[in-house]
Amino acid sequence: MVLPVSVKAFDADVKIVHIGKLFRAKGNARWLINVWMNPIQSRKYAAFSLIPLLARGRVLNQVKRNIDKRLTGTLKITDQMPFVEVKLSECPALHWQPESIKNAEGQQWAFKVAQPNGWNLFIPQLELARVLFLSSSYLARAAISTTQLLNDFDIHIDSRQNRATIRVVKTTNFPIRAFDYTSVRAMIAWVLLDPNARRSFTSISQHFKTEIETDNNWETWLFRFQPPTMVGWTLRFSGLADKASKSIMVNEITSLGILPQMPHSVAFEHGAFREYKKDDTSEQKMKGSYRQRPDEHQIDDEVTASDDAEAIILQGSDLKLRFIKPFITAKTTDKKQAGSNAKAEESEEANDIVSIDEPEPCGDAPAADFSGHQDESDLTKYCESRFSGFFHMLDTLEKEYACTVVNKITHALPKTARSKKHLLKTGGERMVCCVTVRSNSKRYKILEIDTSDGIQMLSTRIVRITNEHYWEEHYGELKRRVITSSLSWPISYLDDMFGESFHAGVPHPSRKESGKGNIPSEAIPGWAYRISEKLA
Repeated sequence: MVLPVSVKAFDADVKIVHIGKLFRAKGNARWLINVWMNPIQSRKYAAFSLIPLLARGRVLNQVKRNIDKRLTGTLKITDQMPFVEVKLSECPALHWQPESIKNAEGQQWAFKVAQPNGWNLFIPQLELARVLFLSSSYLARAAISTTQLLNDFDIHIDSRQNRATIRVVKTTNFPIRAFDYTSVRAMIAWVLLDPNARRSFTSISQHFKTEIETDNNWETWLFRFQPPTMVGWTLRFSGLADKASKSIMVNEITSLGILPQMPHSVAFEHGAFREYKKDDTSEQKMKGSYRQRPDEHQIDDEVTASDDAEAIILQGSDLKLRFIKPFITAKTTDKKQAGSNAKAEESEEANDIVSIDEPEPCGDAPAADFSGHQDESDLTKYCESRFSGFFHMLDTLEKEYACTVVNKITHALPKTARSKKHLLKTGGERMVCCVTVRSNSKRYKILEIDTSDGIQMLSTRIVRITNEHYWEEHYGELKRRVITSSLSWPISYLDDMFGESFHAGVPHPSRKESGKGNIPSEAIPGWAYRISEKLA
């Protein structure tokens, strides 16, 4: 389940100002990484497994409202933009930092990217690798191992059918619950199956193996890797700029568009993937009890993780990840089993301390890992049949009411906590289609939830927007709240974020057939008319 998270070792509202070398004591399996904070902390390092949360300028353990004053920008990568390896000391924008930070940061490897407008971007190599590959503690550990990923996954590719199957071995330490998240499945599939991604991911362990330095009882490594070919990709970033030299030091990559080389679909198999059906026992209580998880968790990166229970899934990166050429991933479940989903009785609340270390027998704290990035891939072409009536209505809206459909984007609704509302009754992902419409010089978002499994249909929701970036910032949370509100629109949230007069619902046609997710063709004109009234 996705839950709020803090790091026990650090104070509240601390900002990351430097990320440095990896290091460990000889004979210790756990790698650490130098991390400096403002205000200064007594501990100036963290476990490398914490890297999904670590980005320059990011505030950890946030309590107070933080206004991010960093410069933001977008990079569209062409074949005329080579990634040139340099040290961060070459970045003029770094020279405004205090001397201690400037010297420490200057040692780090980076990529210099010259833009057509004359500005140079300096991207720390670890930050690029973090958003590409290191979205979970598991992947952080696997990246510096030469064998872990290959040992945990067995790949079968059917070129004729343009699909692949990834079998997860029974002995894996990868958290099985994480496969409930589309973003996790997509990332694992991409790293394993895309040759471009695989080469880049593998280069991390190759550099690691050959570049470790030893000094007395310590081993250190300055992170370095070979980037994938990124022509056609886009990234959005925040950072520090120096206008005189036209240079930007990228602190954090906040959005990433990847052009993958992937099969049409990828299925994941594991013995623990099961789908249950209800019977008389499913409404009963199982013998025994379980400890209810708290609303918030603290990561203690100095304790070991226990393997005696499934890992807890924590809220991960805020990065928005989009595969420009999307592909479908799914879990292949066993046949339905009766009665096994009965609920145990909840006992007292469990301790909030968790560990992101590799699980082991007799560990100190419950194991945990991160839920990965926010998957923003557009899946419209894979689920057009689910929205056929809705798309027909949009055609009518354009033809009859002088509206312009600017774009259509379809996402899978996110998994949250223990809710299963993000899934259809068939087990597939439930989608939401977001359509940008222009009418009378105003812009609107028209939202339609996938009810193709026959559940009660939500009203079509219309939101007037005045700032596209503001919408993008809040759309992810809106989708999450649709699920936490038991598949209904979070009206109070919409009121607070956009204003009561800036959103409205339009009921679907009241026909029996509509209850199965289908809209009769004769009901489409009336539906379009009611939508047009809200766009006036």
